[in-house]
Amino acid sequence: MRITRVDVNLYRVPPDRVRVDAIQAMEALELALVEVFSDEGVSGVGFTYTIGKGGRALTTFIQDELVPLALGRTRSTPSASGRSAGGGHTGSAARASLPWV
Repeated sequence: MRITRVDVNLYRVPPDRVRVDAIQAMEALELALVEVFSDEGVSGVGFTYTIGKGGRALTTFIQDELVPLALGRTRSTPSASGRSAGGGHTGSAARASLPWV
C-alpha cells in the first residue's frame, strides 16, 4: 500500500461567543484536517487544531514539510530521519495522519 495523495484543509469554526482566558481570546477554532489516500483505495483522516491563531502556518507546515515526506511511501518505508514527526498537537496530528513518515 503506497500513499498517493494527501489533502490538507483548514477550517475556521467560530464559537457561539468569544471565549477568553488569562492570556488570549478565542475568536475561532481552527481545524487543520489531513486526509491520506493510498493506491489500494484505503484512506484516513487526522486533525489538529489551534484556538484562533496559527492555523494557516500549521497547514502550510504540514503541506510543505510533511506531505512531501509521505507521498510515495509504503508502510514498510522507514522515515528519512529515523524518527516520528514532531511533538505536541502538531506531532499528534502528524502521527495520526501520516503514519508512514
